Amino acid sequence: MKRIIAVAVILLTLSVQSVANLAKAEAFYEQQDYSNALTQYLLVLDQYPEHIDVLYNIGNCYFKLEQFGYAIAYYRKAIKWAPLDSDIQYNLELSRNFVVDEIKQDSLLNDFWQWRHKLSVNQLFYALACLIMLLITLLFLRRKVERREFLTNLSWVLSVCTVLISIWFALSMLSYSTDYGVVINKKIEVRSGPSTTLPLLFYIHEGHELRVKQRKINWCEIELSNGFKGWVKRSDLMMI
Repeated sequence: MKRIIAVAVILLTLSVQSVANLAKAEAFYEQQDYSNALTQYLLVLDQYPEHIDVLYNIGNCYFKLEQFGYAIAYYRKAIKWAPLDSDIQYNLELSRNFVVDEIKQDSLLNDFWQWRHKLSVNQLFYALACLIMLLITLLFLRRKVERREFLTNLSWVLSVCTVLISIWFALSMLSYSTDYGVVINKKIEVRSGPSTTLPLLFYIHEGHELRVKQRKINWCEIELSNGFKGWVKRSDLMMI
């Protein structure tokens, strides 16, 4: 039932051609023909590159095809716009359990980084706007009443909340302006520079999520959450 409702929501937002492609995708998916379903979903994505449900369904197809790097990348793309969606969160974590990750991440830093993405930039913006409006209203009302102690204390609480949400919003904006990628091949080499003739530093595996610091024609400089840096081939990554 939940899948039927999700499909209905998608249909309301798509063009006629995309609806036809989506219908084919759903039919192939129900038949467990995930390769053809994926092809049709990708056609829809060409027209609607930020459509959350289409991104999620593409991730599901890649998961069924056991291409977990691609699955993680598309779930990350979807969750960027819907960070509170429990289904996307669950499938993302499930996909992560199927990949090898030999680069150990600092758990406290990683937990904080994940916690920061619990709300989208749009949601944080609306929360910040509401807090500012409420704070302005309280400051105005405080001038109109005789007993101001309660409103003064409440204003201080709201001021602290506004500062914290502002910091959260700024960090999220910084994150959105930063390029991230996911390793889509089983095992890739990380070099000291953009050439296969330069020294090999270490390997990373399919599904590893990392920051992309800069790009050249066929290479990307990457940085892992533990601070390790190096260069990988552009074709080994999918940008998110």
